[in-house]
Amino acid sequence: MAAQSGIVANEELRAKLAEAKQGSIRLIHMQIGDEQIQLRKVIPINGDWKSDFDKSIQPLLDPTNASYILYRLDSKNNLGYEWLLLTWIPNEAHVKQKTLYASTRNTFRRLFGEGYLADDILCHDKHDISLAGYEVHLACKKAPAPLTHAEAKAQEVASDQIVHASIDDGHSSMGGLAFGLTASSIRSVKDFADGKISYLQFVSSGL
Repeated sequence: MAAQSGIVANEELRAKLAEAKQGSIRLIHMQIGDEQIQLRKVIPINGDWKSDFDKSIQPLLDPTNASYILYRLDSKNNLGYEWLLLTWIPNEAHVKQKTLYASTRNTFRRLFGEGYLADDILCHDKHDISLAGYEVHLACKKAPAPLTHAEAKAQEVASDQIVHASIDDGHSSMGGLAFGLTASSIRSVKDFADGKISYLQFVSSGL
C-alpha cells in the first residue's frame, strides 16, 4: 500500500502485522529503509502491558534515528486487542528523516487498521514514550479542555451578572434558604466586591 511519501510496507512486515492481531505479540518495531517500512524487531508478551512497557520500548529508542513502534495493550474492542502507535522522531534526527516519517504515519495507520489503535502518539523525547509519560498523556486527555479567551470572558460576564442581580434584588442567588439583605448589608457587599473591605459576616435575625 503506497503512502503519501511513496513508502510501502514490505511483505515480511505485512505478514507480521497480521500475526500480531492474533494476540501473542507485545511489540513490533519498524523503520523505513530502501523505500519500504521494514520489520526491525518483534517482542512477545512477558507480563501485563504496564510491566512490559519501559523494558520493551526504551532500548529501541535511537537518539538520532526515527522509527515506528506498535505496542499491544491488554484492553480489547470489537476488533480485538487495542494497540498504541508510537512514532519516534528524535530532535537529533535529520530533517529529511523527520519529514519522511511524519508523512508516512497516516498511511501506516490505514495499513494496520485504524480501528485497532487506541492511541497514536508522536514522540520527540524519551520521557514522552515512557510509561510515566504515557500516563500523563492519558490524564491530559481526560482533563476538560481549557477555556478559550472568549469562553472565559463570557463565563466571567455571566458570573458578574448573577452577582449584581442578587445584590440588586436584595436576595442571595445561592440554592437553599434565601434571606433578604438590609440596605446597609447591600452597601457592605458592594464595598467587599470593590475591594474596600476584606471580610463580611452576616447574622440572620429570622431564626
